[in-house]
Amino acid sequence: MKTCYYYQTFVGLEKILNDPECTDVIIVSSIHFDKDEKTGKTNIYLNDNTPDNKIFDNLWKETKEASDKGITITLMVGGAGGAYGPFFNDYQNCYSQLINLIKSKPWIKGIDLDIEESVKLSDVQKLIENINTDLSNNFIITMAPVGSSLINDDPGMGSFSYKKLYNTHGRYIHWFNTQCYNDSFSFDTFNSIVKNGYQPNKIVMGMMSGDFNNTTFKNALNEVHKIKTKYPMFKGVFDWEYLDAPPVKNDPSQWAKKFKSLEPSLELIPVNKENALNTLKIYAKINGISPRRFKDIYIDMITDGYTFVNITKEQRQLLLVELRLSMQDMYPVNTSKLNGSANKCYDETDKLIDTLLCSPRRSSSMEDLFSHWEIIDKEN
Repeated sequence: MKTCYYYQTFVGLEKILNDPECTDVIIVSSIHFDKDEKTGKTNIYLNDNTPDNKIFDNLWKETKEASDKGITITLMVGGAGGAYGPFFNDYQNCYSQLINLIKSKPWIKGIDLDIEESVKLSDVQKLIENINTDLSNNFIITMAPVGSSLINDDPGMGSFSYKKLYNTHGRYIHWFNTQCYNDSFSFDTFNSIVKNGYQPNKIVMGMMSGDFNNTTFKNALNEVHKIKTKYPMFKGVFDWEYLDAPPVKNDPSQWAKKFKSLEPSLELIPVNKENALNTLKIYAKINGISPRRFKDIYIDMITDGYTFVNITKEQRQLLLVELRLSMQDMYPVNTSKLNGSANKCYDETDKLIDTLLCSPRRSSSMEDLFSHWEIIDKEN
């Protein structure tokens, strides 16, 4: 289960940086586009200033540090302040500025499209396709609809149907940061979304900080517990925004810790080949991943999600070896079709698995691992 913070009021990330293990995603908010009064050119803005303004130096420094510690950093575009009208009216210029910003900060691993103004579905589809092409399949694309837009198939705030978008471009969308504000942060909301055809591992439930306090926050925890019980592949939760995340005033990092406390843990068991495969299944399950390559294993996954604690260096190395051997047995590489590059591929796989095991709550490494092996498979 992912824990995600929207981060717009840049008060500093010290609390998270000192204890990063329970935080999975930080969504820097928000990018807008508007005309410069002097030049008349449409420019990119982070809130009220250009992203290269000195006032953001600490933001970029801290988000890079967070990324180095295993937290995924993404960038939100849009929201209540708008962005997409000017963006689509001057598409090539605005799109180039957006891509250049992302490429200038390689620790930004994804983009969140929060469309709260009327746009054409075809424009959204084009944008998603372009991002996927220009920033690779591993670049995370999320969207931020209100819950009712996924419960019903009527046009939402963006004046387009998310169901139509999901049917045509759902393969590109990693998950939906679903705005379940006010009284809609509930099991009933999530259940209704799933019943309307969306996969549980595509839905992150979002709350607004002001909807809960120290007393009522337990209600949110209870609702998520109910969701996880029925839908173990539930993708996660987000809070708008980090500044005043409940339940502990002046320590927003406690929000993620409270939700992560819903996840049970498991001591590492003695490693053999069977256990190595079970380990791989468990990691895939808790991170909400169901790659095509592991479809048969995925069907047999256990009901409850687990993670590992107290893993020693020796145990990690042994598990690494067993996982590598298991994967090679399951999906051998045809070296002739890879022009002798199999050893390089195996080395990269070793690094990815080791990174995963060193930081058990980080899902990005597992996603990279699956992507890496799918690439190998396509070349066979």
